[in-house]
Amino acid sequence: MSCVSIVRCESYEPVLVDKTVREACAFAGMPDVNGKTVLLKPNILSDSKEELGITTHSQVVRSVIRLLKEQGAKRILVGDSPGLHTPNFRPRASGIWKVIREEEVEWADFTDRPTTYPIPYARGKKLPLPSLLEEVDLLFSLPKMK
Repeated sequence: MSCVSIVRCESYEPVLVDKTVREACAFAGMPDVNGKTVLLKPNILSDSKEELGITTHSQVVRSVIRLLKEQGAKRILVGDSPGLHTPNFRPRASGIWKVIREEEVEWADFTDRPTTYPIPYARGKKLPLPSLLEEVDLLFSLPKMK
């Protein structure tokens, strides 16, 4: 089941972002993450400085990670497949890599162990996706509204 919540946040001040993330999760109906493996997929179009507003802000990623930890998530991964993605890519300029390190969660490299999945009713077509999706119980998409 997919749930969507969009909540306005006036600044990236940590306390305000924490409050807004909790509000958004409450509106969407926070799933039970206790004991589960969760993949966070921020929008990392390119590894740009967060001030440019191109990527999901690192404070949003941090706030979601902390909420998932509080709720008992067993394993938290953060990853995306940016257009200019190369093997061993790390989102350093955006600040997301720093958050991953400080919060002691895992970076999910979408180019590692790629696989294809059949698309039902698409006449034999297959969709290339990272095989790590088989390891996760829940996916949280964290897009950047532009």
